[in-house]
Amino acid sequence: MYVLVKSGALFQAVYLSAKRTWNNKRHTLLYENREKASVLWVT
Repeated sequence: MYVLVKSGALFQAVYLSAKRTWNNKRHTLLYENREKASVLWVT
């Protein structure tokens, strides 16, 4: 599953929220910023 967030500030909010939600060994959060779009992967 992945979430595409174009706004940097919104991305940070989504990332921090997801980090708290999926803060366990079964999930890994990966994110990167490319071409004004931030991509958050939740695996």
